[in-house]
Amino acid sequence: MIINNLNIPIFVRKNPNHAAIKTNLLAAIISMGKHSVCDRSQCISNTDWFLPPNISRPYWDIFLQSALDHIEEIGNHQHFINGRIVNYWFQQYKQNDFHGWHIHPSCMFSNIYFVELPNDTQTTFNIMGNEVSFAVAEGDILTFPNSLIHCSKPNKSIITKTSIVFNSDYLDVTDSLKYSYAPKSGSCCH
Repeated sequence: MIINNLNIPIFVRKNPNHAAIKTNLLAAIISMGKHSVCDRSQCISNTDWFLPPNISRPYWDIFLQSALDHIEEIGNHQHFINGRIVNYWFQQYKQNDFHGWHIHPSCMFSNIYFVELPNDTQTTFNIMGNEVSFAVAEGDILTFPNSLIHCSKPNKSIITKTSIVFNSDYLDVTDSLKYSYAPKSGSCCH
């Protein structure tokens, strides 16, 4: 097997609406009740991941425009168009909560919006056997390819870590990229 070291597109972008929506997001999450999961691979104090899809998720109505703006900006940077959100959920990590190594299948990008973020609780990646973290702060949205193995190490803080996670993909590339290798007029390409 040949492994090439390639640059991996990982984006950190501040949500410009964070200060305006944080309090309402947290209130909307609290209004959903408490739904925890704890097994060998994860211990998360509150998440709606396992709730039926028809359950109202009021936090999403508050965050939706920020998510759409974010995937549009990532798409512009990568020359992608027709971005869409595949799924979304929230997670709250109390002290000692964690989420073991995992990936997000069936999408192009995974996005984590840090609504509340204690110090030293960044997402950690396993990139070619090396553990790597990127500097993020509360209010940031971290975007990375879905196949990157990542985890949330135990929260050592008494402060809750709250994130809204959403997966996204794009259906095509922009015309400027699509036709950059177009054959000259009269050439056959098939």
